[in-house]
Amino acid sequence: MEQKLEVDSELQPATNSTVVLLKPGASEYRGRLEVFLEGKGLQIVAEKKVDFTPEVLERFYPHAKTSIQRQCETEEEARETVQGLTDYLGSDKIIAIVVNGPNALNVVLSLKRKLRALLHLQKPRDYLHSSDSPEEAKREKEVLGLE
Repeated sequence: MEQKLEVDSELQPATNSTVVLLKPGASEYRGRLEVFLEGKGLQIVAEKKVDFTPEVLERFYPHAKTSIQRQCETEEEARETVQGLTDYLGSDKIIAIVVNGPNALNVVLSLKRKLRALLHLQKPRDYLHSSDSPEEAKREKEVLGLE
């Protein structure tokens, strides 16, 4: 006689979603990124190319200016840094991907370094972005029109 095992739902990982961005200069890695994510049991449920205008940038990274200003020694240095970020993110379309799956947010965050190495993405540019909390993922999806 076959027995059915009952699994405690509290022990199962929560299914959630996260936003992953491929920033300018990284679009050639899109296919490898998708294969990698799917290989980790995650499902790509939405994908969109986005123009990061200064308005979208400000809505997506609402605290960037303040953070940059704190890190810079002068106002001029802060302005130049913000302008450089604006120019870089506006230089090409950004590929926004919504990924769902068991612990998607934690899986992507924990694999971010490995993923950068796998895709041969090096600093000084940070070609990848991922949400850092479920609330942030929800907000980012709304800003990018991925709901």
